[in-house]
Amino acid sequence: MLLAIDVGNSNIVFALMKGEDIVHSWRVETHGKINEKTFTSGFGKAGVGVGDLKGGVLGSVVPDVNAALENTFKMLTGKDLIVVKGDGTDTGLELDLDTPGSIGADRVLNIIAGKHYYGTPLLIMDFGTATTYDVVSQEGTFIGGAIGAGIGISLKALHTDTAQLPLIAFGEPPNIIGRNAEQALQSAAFFGSLGTIEGMVGRIRAEMGGNLTTLATGGFSSHFKGKTKAIDHFVPDLTLQGLRIVFERENS
Repeated sequence: MLLAIDVGNSNIVFALMKGEDIVHSWRVETHGKINEKTFTSGFGKAGVGVGDLKGGVLGSVVPDVNAALENTFKMLTGKDLIVVKGDGTDTGLELDLDTPGSIGADRVLNIIAGKHYYGTPLLIMDFGTATTYDVVSQEGTFIGGAIGAGIGISLKALHTDTAQLPLIAFGEPPNIIGRNAEQALQSAAFFGSLGTIEGMVGRIRAEMGGNLTTLATGGFSSHFKGKTKAIDHFVPDLTLQGLRIVFERENS
C-alpha cells in the first residue's frame, strides 16, 4: 500500500493507493495542524494499518508544510517520504522554460501522469486554486503554458471586494441571462470559464499545429464534463497517479 500526499494551496489530499486504484482518500486544510491523526484518520475506513505501507510520496506547492509531513511520516513508519522537486529534475522531465525552478510539483506530476497515459503532444488543464494550462511537446518536453486565477478565488474576490454581491457555489445556472444576482454570478463564472477554456484550447492548438490531446483535472473540472468538445479526457486523480508513477520508478 502506498500513501500519496498532494499538498495544494488550499488542501492536502492523502490517498492510500494499491497500484493504480485509490483505496481511500481524505483531505485536510493545508495550513491546519499536521500530526499523527492527520495521517491516520483515513486508515480505519480503508481497513489499513501503518504497517501495511510500503512507502510514501509527497508532491507539494507549499514548501512550509513539507518538513512537518516528512517528520510525521518518518515517526509513524520509520521510512523517508519521497519528495518530488518542483523543477522536475528528479523525475527525468525535460523542461524548455526560461525559469525552470518556478513551476510547482503538481504541474510536474500532472505532466508525468499525462504522458504515461495519453502520450504527447499534450495540454493539461488543472482547475484548482489556480487554473493552469500546461503544454507538452511531441518530444515530451514541457514547453510552458498559462496560469490564471482559480474559479473559487475569483468568486471570493467578487464577494469580498463588493458591498452587495453574495458568495456563491460554482455551478451551471439555468440560463446564460441571470434573473438574479446569484444566477448572474454563476453565469459569468460558468460560461465565462467555458469560453476561456475553448478560447485557450483553440489558440494553443493553433500554436502547436493542431494536433494536441487535452486533459482536465482539479476540483472544478468535473463541472465541465459533457459541456465542451475542447476537453478530450477528464482525469480527476491525475496528480495522485503522477505521485504513484514517481514512487514506482524510484522503487523499481
